[in-house]
Amino acid sequence: MEEFYFLGVSNLAGDWELLIERLGHKKELDDMSEQIWSIAKASEEVPHMGNIYQTILQKKLEAILIGMGVASENIDYYANGADANFFIFNESVYDIRTLKAVLRSNVDEDTFYDIFD
Repeated sequence: MEEFYFLGVSNLAGDWELLIERLGHKKELDDMSEQIWSIAKASEEVPHMGNIYQTILQKKLEAILIGMGVASENIDYYANGADANFFIFNESVYDIRTLKAVLRSNVDEDTFYDIFD
């Protein structure tokens, strides 16, 4: 991927990529450059490429988690340059460890094991 996508982004962005891979969705990351450029070309003003990159990652992670049974109202995120975050149940999630900890505290045991079985 182009190096300038990573300028002015949160250090959590790389962690979100790894989390997507750990959840078995590495293929979701294959066309990132094309998606970023598609959004950038459609923008009326010069966009912050890092924000586009982060938002795409966040939307992919959101879709994966919804597909795993996490309700969309329990997911929130924002991207503003280096200030970006991804929340589940109002707690920051950036890797498999934090994801498991947040879900273990907020979903019933059967749902947790359905997700990580």
